[in-house]
Amino acid sequence: MTGANPPPPDGADRLVVMTANIAQEDGDAIELVRIAGEEHVDLLVVEEVSAADLADMERSGIAGLLPYRVGRPASGGAGTMVFSRTELGPAERTGTWHDGWIVAWGDLTVVAAHPQAPTQPDIWSDDHAALLAAVEDHEADLVLGDFNATGDHAPMRTLAAAGYRDVGELLNQGWQPTWPATDRWSVIPGVAFPVAQVDHVLVGPRLAALGQHTVAIPGSDHRAVVAVVARK
Repeated sequence: MTGANPPPPDGADRLVVMTANIAQEDGDAIELVRIAGEEHVDLLVVEEVSAADLADMERSGIAGLLPYRVGRPASGGAGTMVFSRTELGPAERTGTWHDGWIVAWGDLTVVAAHPQAPTQPDIWSDDHAALLAAVEDHEADLVLGDFNATGDHAPMRTLAAAGYRDVGELLNQGWQPTWPATDRWSVIPGVAFPVAQVDHVLVGPRLAALGQHTVAIPGSDHRAVVAVVARK
């Protein structure tokens, strides 16, 4: 699927956003903070944040880089957190199995997403229904996270039909797989080869897509996604 991507007006502020699944302490949280700084990230969504991960991020200066946050660490992959360079508004849960958040970011509404994996299909389906409801009810501008779904899955097609489009797809940048980034799930021991794009940055009608790329987070089985957007 491809579609129109009207450019932002001249002088529109560029916003750099990033989503990264830290994989329950397998991923290097210290390196994540370094990469976020190197990429000049304005908004960072992190999935599967444990207390130990957050402690590493704190030691690495996340509070100085992105001082505002919502969410909390949790065990079992449930912890999802949002970090921002600028103040965040009140937040509420998306109602999914893992933590997900709806939060105001300036005049934009952001949804941080982490539905359950399709290995539990009933929960996966319910989570995507809850995510879609949160996105539509709050007229979200930006939806990002580990969706545990590719663009071929019905829930992602439904989000696209509702006006929420993948930044890389809008830019016709081609396939950008994010999982599995380590050999943890590989059928060939010792070989890591991402084959599925399950981590996404989606923009609603008020945002234009300007760029997207993926970044390796050492130890994590997900590649992070970094996207540049701007208000139309």
